[in-house]
Amino acid sequence: MSAPSPGPRGPLRLLLLALAGLLAATLLGTAAPSAGADGRPAPGAPANDLAFRGDLEGVDAPVLPPGCFGPARSGIDPFPCPLNKFFPRRPTIVLWGDSHAYQWIPALKEAVQGERVNLVSFVAGSCPPVLITNNNGKGACRRSNYVALRTVEALRRENKRFKVVLGSNWSGFRRAYRKIVLEDAVGAPSGYDDYTKEMVRLAHEGTPDLFTRLGRMGVDVDIIGQAATVPERRASCEAGEEPYVCDLPRWRAMPEERRTDGYLQRQQDKIKRTARSRIVDASSGYCTDFVCRGKVGTIQTYFDDLHLSATRTRNLARFFKPAVRDMHRFR
Repeated sequence: MSAPSPGPRGPLRLLLLALAGLLAATLLGTAAPSAGADGRPAPGAPANDLAFRGDLEGVDAPVLPPGCFGPARSGIDPFPCPLNKFFPRRPTIVLWGDSHAYQWIPALKEAVQGERVNLVSFVAGSCPPVLITNNNGKGACRRSNYVALRTVEALRRENKRFKVVLGSNWSGFRRAYRKIVLEDAVGAPSGYDDYTKEMVRLAHEGTPDLFTRLGRMGVDVDIIGQAATVPERRASCEAGEEPYVCDLPRWRAMPEERRTDGYLQRQQDKIKRTARSRIVDASSGYCTDFVCRGKVGTIQTYFDDLHLSATRTRNLARFFKPAVRDMHRFR
């Protein structure tokens, strides 16, 4: 006679608990205030402005399910947030990163629509995807990365079909690190607060370390390429400033693009030694070789100066279709 089943374990248990939490939050109608990954109001965000990251209807940014940790959410313990109906036997795509991963949720949700593929996320504002192996309780960003790694380890251990999709403000973190080094060396002000400096330093070593770990684990990883942003210094736009709808030279909307591409290719090489990887570059959906459009047809490119709009990314779902097809192709 076989022993009774101990019940769901690993990522399945986490996801079932997450679904229960989502149901409770929906029934109670609860929502959390805007915050960064550390649970404090994000820089520049009104303390109770849920529109900051799309938690109100009519705001052109992604909306996370109630009860999920992520941008504009505080006081929630990170867990694999199910972005579509979760079925334990189906393959899973794990979206992992900061708000530059979060902005692609509409594209990924559209890409998995009608497919037998789960989509879960670990996303947090100003929180780069990094290797965290010790649950030391030092902030929600570290906690989110720790739980994400444990979830991926469990999926790998249980021989599940899955893929990790990593996204971040790759160029922004790398340029910020140089400013902080200069500040430390000669006292030139970087303009960043202490928390941002902490995250930038964490990204400098922790992100390459994460690629190394995932490569050693043999995990398939797709990397979302750098998206266009609006520079702080730009020509005034009579057609609209918030969001900015005028065109920009590509080199200004995507600064240091070649350097960033080289960095991502070096990280990708770590994955390709043992597993499959692609870099997802969706910039051709709103940029030419020389110009990034502030508006394509009726679709505005940006939600704010640092992020693409939900409508824009939703209409770029085709760039993520290969990741979904992988889930059916590789057994």
